[in-house]
Amino acid sequence: MRRADATGIGAGKILLLLLWYYGCIVLEKVHPLQGGYLRRKYRKDRRPTLPIESPFVFYPAFLYDLVSKHIRLGWSIWRFVRFRRALKRDPNAVHYTDAALAPVLDEDLDSFEMFSSTAAARDAAAKVRHLVKIQ
Repeated sequence: MRRADATGIGAGKILLLLLWYYGCIVLEKVHPLQGGYLRRKYRKDRRPTLPIESPFVFYPAFLYDLVSKHIRLGWSIWRFVRFRRALKRDPNAVHYTDAALAPVLDEDLDSFEMFSSTAAARDAAAKVRHLVKIQ
């Protein structure tokens, strides 16, 4: 969220994505592209080798799971929104920088392994050096 605020994207957009990914991965244990707000589960959707669960076992467990995930998600929303509010109040938030936001310098093309680890990376770095010389 700090990077988003510093680059002008807006922390609110990142907050939504952060909650989506967190909820899918941590709470539902599925990939975010497979997840949604509510996960529908059916008692009779079982593997062929497993017996169908009793409704007296399945539905209380499903309800407990649903409520506990909503409590955990609510707690996460509260924490992230608190962080976002603190970020909005911080006047220095737009000046935030880190290694990912720093511009690439000519020396970086030689010192970072990602620019020299493969032939394609070396070619791309050489192309950038050539373009910098032309300008």
